[in-house]
Amino acid sequence: MKFGFTSLSVLALGCSMFGSALAGSRLREKCGSGAVTNSTTVQHNGHEIELGSITCPDLQRQKTARSLEERQTTVSICSNGGCIIDCVDTGAQPFVGDCQEVADYLESLYPQEFIVDPGAFAYVSYASCAFGFLNDDVVNYAVCYETFGYDSILVADQCFADWPATTATAGGLCLTSTAEGNAWDLEVYNPN
Repeated sequence: MKFGFTSLSVLALGCSMFGSALAGSRLREKCGSGAVTNSTTVQHNGHEIELGSITCPDLQRQKTARSLEERQTTVSICSNGGCIIDCVDTGAQPFVGDCQEVADYLESLYPQEFIVDPGAFAYVSYASCAFGFLNDDVVNYAVCYETFGYDSILVADQCFADWPATTATAGGLCLTSTAEGNAWDLEVYNPN
């Protein structure tokens, strides 16, 4: 089953250790009053997995000043890594077991990818865990499902696998620079 985020406009706010000082913020909140543009539920191993996208109108407006040619470029995000994990509280506690279900689902979609346009936030969730992708660039991203799942489960493992230990955080981020062609971020959070 291929879930296409083709109408998805995912704007990754320059939330980065290298860029603007948004670390510790909830990336999806950067979309403000954005509307859900795509939402579906699929069955995987007896679990309901939700996939969706949210527009980020303010971020889209910031990007429209760039040239049409830049906005029509697509950059592949199909290799693991490329972002720096930042363990921060993103709200209620996600559980690693639920995050593993999301990662397993995304891995099952190999080698498919989804397109993330500038100006939106894409997410995949199950129970207490959601993985989110924010695109803060003027280019589209072709994101491999497997890479999205792998990088996101690394955040979960590093940030709260030992919950309820005092070193665990309720969520985490994986941040990139704000350089064009590499201005995207991930968030692992509890969607409830």
